[in-house]
Amino acid sequence: MRALLIREAGRAAVQAINHDLDPVRRAKDLRTWAEREYRFEDAHWFELTAAAGAGLSIYALFALAAQPCPVESEALRVYDAYFPWASAVATMLDSYVDQVEDTANGDHIYIEHYRSPAAADRSIAGLIQRSLLEAARLAEGERHVLLVACMVAMYLSKDSARLSERRARTRDLIRAGGSLTRILLPVLRLWRWAYAQRSH
Repeated sequence: MRALLIREAGRAAVQAINHDLDPVRRAKDLRTWAEREYRFEDAHWFELTAAAGAGLSIYALFALAAQPCPVESEALRVYDAYFPWASAVATMLDSYVDQVEDTANGDHIYIEHYRSPAAADRSIAGLIQRSLLEAARLAEGERHVLLVACMVAMYLSKDSARLSERRARTRDLIRAGGSLTRILLPVLRLWRWAYAQRSH
């Protein structure tokens, strides 16, 4: 597990490329990096770099390592569930809800690597569904499913996901998250409202 954690922590350095302000050079360098680091047929190169930058697999492995008697084989299963699936979901949903702000700031917009908004929505929905499926297969799968559903609901509870021009798209992503995501959404919207009130 230690070797796996060290390797993934090193890969998180891809964030340096993510923040390159030159979009052409950034895309070229990210693709080159992904092709060097991975041999993966089930995900696009930019989904892999998105997942590496999110680092959820690292947190999941640390949580497993903190248990009294962690099993090495379970570490590989946890890694395979969180990378690239749940980790890519985190970056893609962050990009989805922050797209307007990122455009204004000239920041990297990951979902624009897809061919079209419709292709992005289909792919992200597929990533969400795969994340939940892989999470459910783990030991204590219910806890992992809850974490993934909470993450999806947290992103999609943001006001920018509820803009009129995005409502249909957001509904499709919520649907991909299943019943638990739908249950959590109003709770997290209320939490966002309460947090904003306390911040005044």
